Amino acid sequence: MLGFLCLGTLFWGVAVEPDRLEVTRIEWPLPEWGPTEGRARLVALADLHVVPGRRGERRLKEIADAVLELNPDVVVILGDIVNGHMKDESLPPEEIASGLRPLLERCAVYYVLGNHDYAYGARKIHRAFMAEGLVPLEGRSVRIGFPNGRMLQLSGVRDDSCFPVRSVHVPARLLPSVPQILITHSPSLYPKVRGKVNLILAGHTHGGQICFPGGEPVSPAPSHGCTRRMLRGGFYAEGGGPPMYISRGLGTSVLPIRLFCPPEIVCFDLRGAPGV
Repeated sequence: MLGFLCLGTLFWGVAVEPDRLEVTRIEWPLPEWGPTEGRARLVALADLHVVPGRRGERRLKEIADAVLELNPDVVVILGDIVNGHMKDESLPPEEIASGLRPLLERCAVYYVLGNHDYAYGARKIHRAFMAEGLVPLEGRSVRIGFPNGRMLQLSGVRDDSCFPVRSVHVPARLLPSVPQILITHSPSLYPKVRGKVNLILAGHTHGGQICFPGGEPVSPAPSHGCTRRMLRGGFYAEGGGPPMYISRGLGTSVLPIRLFCPPEIVCFDLRGAPGV
């Protein structure tokens, strides 16, 4: 009986759970907007790890279709877009960019790179993505206007697991009246973020990827300064710092298994709130 249970769990972790797509919906107040009608929808994708061949193409289409159903105003990609460190381990960047094209027909798409992307070749990825219209955001900020008449400063920070981040690398908030969201790959940059930031979005940890029932990771914390609490994913804050959401991501790394840690698309509904 125990053997059947183990086999069933292994089958689920290899053949079923990695192909699931959960949407995590979060209402997020931005006091700087004040009382206002309507929301702005930001959708975050992390750790796609797009594998080569038809399987990767199908998965990318599933993700794009699910995002379009959410009707986003802006999409952000939090790094580790390619899979593995070698060219034959991933769908080529040109094909990934082509697969993401339907999102660009709906809204702007901004991205930062992760450790796998840098190992694969940052220049090749940037060239393919920018040719398609995706916008790199590492060390830069953009101001985005939404249909509800409000503005947001969206800032990107390079991957702390590849290039250690210092406070000087984090784009400063430009206007006190405009809220700021930071996107990055590794959550280990958290202690280096200073100033009033409304929200940090990160990935990298996969939520542990292989967990006990209830979501507690089986493995110890990853390297590069991530704590075990960061490994679990979800909301994180400490020491009076800004809130950070760490996505469980969409793909797998090292082992093609997910267990009690389903892939997620994160959908933030940004709304005004009274008071600053």
